[in-house]
Amino acid sequence: MLSARCSTKLFCIGAAWILAAAPSFAQEVSGPAETVPLTMEGDLASQMVDGIDRFLLQQIESDAASRAARFTVDTSSLEAYEASLKPHREKLAKCLGIRDSRMPFTSPEIIAGVGSDPVIASSEGFTVQAIRWPMLSDPSPQGQGLPSIFGEGLLLTPKGDVVANVIVLPDADQTPEQLCGLADGFQGTHVARHFAEAGCRVVVPTLISRHREKRLGRADLTNREYLHRVAFELGRTLAGYEVQASLSVVDWFKSATPDLPVGVFGYGEGGMLALFAAALDTRIQTTCVSGFFGPREGSWNEPIDRNFSGLLRDCGAQELAMLVAPRGLIVEESALGNRLKVCIGTDSQVRGEDIHFATVIVFLRERKGGFMFINHDLSKKVMSIRERMITEVNKSVEVAYALCGLLDKYDVALEVHADINTDPHFQ
Repeated sequence: MLSARCSTKLFCIGAAWILAAAPSFAQEVSGPAETVPLTMEGDLASQMVDGIDRFLLQQIESDAASRAARFTVDTSSLEAYEASLKPHREKLAKCLGIRDSRMPFTSPEIIAGVGSDPVIASSEGFTVQAIRWPMLSDPSPQGQGLPSIFGEGLLLTPKGDVVANVIVLPDADQTPEQLCGLADGFQGTHVARHFAEAGCRVVVPTLISRHREKRLGRADLTNREYLHRVAFELGRTLAGYEVQASLSVVDWFKSATPDLPVGVFGYGEGGMLALFAAALDTRIQTTCVSGFFGPREGSWNEPIDRNFSGLLRDCGAQELAMLVAPRGLIVEESALGNRLKVCIGTDSQVRGEDIHFATVIVFLRERKGGFMFINHDLSKKVMSIRERMITEVNKSVEVAYALCGLLDKYDVALEVHADINTDPHFQ
C-alpha cells in the first residue's frame, strides 16, 4: 500500500510528463484535408449576411431568366392550353398555401343587431348590407363541418335586374365602406358604388389592415405581418386566406346565379389578390388589376406578407397573366405612373389544309419591359399568299379599332404592325 507522500510524488511526476509532452501533441494536430486557417478580419457576421444577400439576389435573377423554360404551355388548342396550365395553377396554389377545401354555403349571413335595420345604406339604385360567410371548416376531427374562419364585408344589391356579379378588393389600408362612398378618407373612385349603379351585385371583402402595434410588448409588427408569420409556420399565407375568402364568394355567385358572369377588381393589395384569384379560378371571366401588376423580382424589399415561398421561381407577372388568359385581364397602369405603348400585329402559318392565325397585343412600358396577349384563330378557307397577308392586316386593324377608344381615353400610343411578304414559296 502506497503512503500519501508516495502518491503525491507519483502525481507530480505524471503531471510533469503530460506538460512536457503537450507541445509535441499540438504540433501534430492539423485541420481537415484541403482546408486552410480562417484569416478573415472585421465583422464576420456582417460579411456572412452580405454574402447571403449576393447569393439570393443571383438566384432571383437566375430564376427569372430561366422561368420561361419552366412555364411551358400547349397552344395547339384552347382545351390543350387550359390542360397545360393545370400544373402551373397547382404550383401557384401551393406557393400561396391554398390547400384547404372551402365550405359550401347557401347565402351569406346578414350582420345586424337585434331590432336594427339590416340595410345600412340605400340609394335609388341599390342597397348595402354588412355580411359574413363561412370559408374553412375546423381542422380538428371533432370540429369537421363547423366553420372556423369567416369572411366579412359589404354586399351591394341592385334594386333592378342583376346583370353581373363582381368582387371589389380594396387596398389593405382601405375599408369596404370607403369604396362604397359610405365613409371619408378615400380620395379615389368609389368603384363598388359605380358597379352597383350599373346593375352589378357587388361584394367588398374586408382585408386585414396594416395597423402597426407592439405584440406582447415586444416586436412592432403590422396586423398583416403578424398573421402572415403565424400562417407561414403552418404552410399557409395571409394572402392565401384572403384569396380563399374571394373564391368562397365566387362559389356562392355561381351556385346562386350560374348564368351570370363573374368579375373581380382590386387595387393595391386587392390588386394582388384579384390577380391570384383569377389565375387560380377559371370561373372568373374578367379581372381588373390596379396599382400592383409588374415585375415581382423586387418583392423581397416589400412587406413580408408579400413573400411567398417558391413563387418567383415559377410565376412572374407574365406567367400570372398567362394563367388568366384567354379570359379578360385589364391592367390599370396609370396608377403606377408608367407610360404605355400598345403594339398589335398578326402572323399566320399554313399547316396542311389549315391556316393558323395569331394576333399579338404587346403592352410596352417605357424602360420597364412589357407583357403580351396572344389570340389564336384557325381558318380552313383556301387563300392565296396575298389574301393571307391582307387577312393578317385586317385582323390587326379590327383589334386596334376595338381598343382605340379606350387607348385614346388614357392617352396610350398605338402601333399596328404589318408584315407584307408576297413570296409565293413562303409558308
